[in-house]
Amino acid sequence: MLLAVHIVMAILCLCFAILFNTGRGEKFITGYSTADEQKKQSINKKAFLKKCSRIMFGVSFAFFILCLSDILSSKGLLLLGIVLLLVLGFLSTIYIVSTFSQKK
Repeated sequence: MLLAVHIVMAILCLCFAILFNTGRGEKFITGYSTADEQKKQSINKKAFLKKCSRIMFGVSFAFFILCLSDILSSKGLLLLGIVLLLVLGFLSTIYIVSTFSQKK
């Protein structure tokens, strides 16, 4: 059951990464879609979506590592996947907050 959850999450994150990488999907980014027009004008949408796609590719990769750990019953891969998810979550939060707090 856990393997199925990891596979679904990996595929979902991969789909969002591809969507962001093509330059679409800004309506799925909560902070961007709820920002006022002045704030949206101050953000380079294309660069922001590229960065979000890189984050989502990383999260998808971490979930694929978790899938592999389920298949191989490897505690080392499980630990690597969890640490990668935590680090990506922390760093992406810092990036998003710094992007929206920049004065242009």
